[in-house]
Amino acid sequence: MLKYTPQEKEITLEHITSAVTMYYSKFSKYDAPFDEAINTSKPVSTVAKAGFNLFMSKAQCATCHFVPQFNGVKPPFVNSEFEVIGVPDAKNLHRLSSDLGRFEINAATETRNAFRTGSLRNAAYTKPYMHNGAFTTLKEVIDFYDTGGGAGRGLVVPNQTLSSDSLHLSDIEKNNLIAFMMSLNENITFENFPEKLPLSKNKNWNNRKVAGEY
Repeated sequence: MLKYTPQEKEITLEHITSAVTMYYSKFSKYDAPFDEAINTSKPVSTVAKAGFNLFMSKAQCATCHFVPQFNGVKPPFVNSEFEVIGVPDAKNLHRLSSDLGRFEINAATETRNAFRTGSLRNAAYTKPYMHNGAFTTLKEVIDFYDTGGGAGRGLVVPNQTLSSDSLHLSDIEKNNLIAFMMSLNENITFENFPEKLPLSKNKNWNNRKVAGEY
């Protein structure tokens, strides 16, 4: 790790960025059933194929999640798009999340409650979903999109970039979408969690749990 990391004596943002980038690079092998189907013509399941067709058409997922990373990064691959979809503070959808998102960095009407479009690769391993973990299953996420996001569920989101109209997806179509997203799960060798974390001079940090908690 040292050869990839700046060698300043104090921890800097460059150290953290380098470490996180190095860690996540191990989870981007582009070695998933979807990739095999595209690169080697190895067939995927019928339901996954149906889900991909929905993803690119009726479900409108591909308007924000771009191939090959299935996130908001598109050519020339130097930045990611931000979207406002009206994420609630919890799955009951009673209130809009209080997190203002990109607005905190660039205060403008269109950036209020805006967040980068996350990747759908390995989505089976990355729950809970949304920036605040509001949803715990992909079915809940799809239901949220199907009903028009926060605005479609009655929340006040005047700058929502997601259409508030229902997609009218059937239960079969939703299951097909999930099957397609499962085809984006890459062949990853997972590492075992450490039994304990290093001790810190800050005693409050010594109460943190391995792998974190939500």
